[in-house]
Amino acid sequence: MSPHTPGPRRRRVAPRVPLPNGLARAAVRFAPVSFAGTFVALAMTAMLTSACGFLADTVALDRLVARGARVGLGDRIGIRLPDGTEAHPRVTALYTRGAGLSPVTLPRTALEGHVSSPYDTEVLVRRERGADVAHVSRALSAVGEVAGKAAYTHAADRDREVNRWGNRVLALVLGGFAAVAAVNTLVMTVAERRHEVAALRLIGATRAQVLRMLRWEAAVVAASALALGTGIALLTLHPMIDGLYEAPPYIPPLLYTAIAATVTALTFTATTLPARAALRR
Repeated sequence: MSPHTPGPRRRRVAPRVPLPNGLARAAVRFAPVSFAGTFVALAMTAMLTSACGFLADTVALDRLVARGARVGLGDRIGIRLPDGTEAHPRVTALYTRGAGLSPVTLPRTALEGHVSSPYDTEVLVRRERGADVAHVSRALSAVGEVAGKAAYTHAADRDREVNRWGNRVLALVLGGFAAVAAVNTLVMTVAERRHEVAALRLIGATRAQVLRMLRWEAAVVAASALALGTGIALLTLHPMIDGLYEAPPYIPPLLYTAIAATVTALTFTATTLPARAALRR
């Protein structure tokens, strides 16, 4: 659930609900200049901190963040809290897939007095076995927005879908500009070769032979474009994806097939149509 921030905090617990666990998110910066950057830190309450084995003056880091900061287990790392205070907690745990959780995880006490709002960003609530779900939700709605597992997951999936939709629109716009430029270049190239086409016809080449030659040229151009584009994409994406997730780039097979088919169709169309027009003259 997401608590309402206005007003004083009231220590209220809904019936048939154990003590809730709060999560607070805040931006922290690493003190070393060699590893500058702002990261979202997840601060856990005392109950979750104890369950995870955290002590005061400790921090858990995503493995990639730790590698970038050149620290390991047992080392101390300099960070600046949201209000600029410098701290040097000891690294007690490393984990993977921090992009789905948080790159930095601190005890809740580490941020107390260093953030503009003392309220938790999220509160994790587990109802007791046999408790009435509707009654618990009504009781909790007085202090914040209540969301079950399904609703919470749906909201996260919806946000990711919006991001994916924006990326697709941007890719389509950029791909459209690239397609227009490529088609114009191919059409102008074939149109400038009309004298060559006429000479081939004069020395005895049939219309079908000329078109077959141009189609083979279009096939070579399409294959070269796909190979070059794939190579450049992998060359630029691999270091970034490996640095963020320690995994190779993933290209959906259906998406790649659609792109390859579109490139091939545009290449053959932009080559064959001007060639047919030149042969009719």
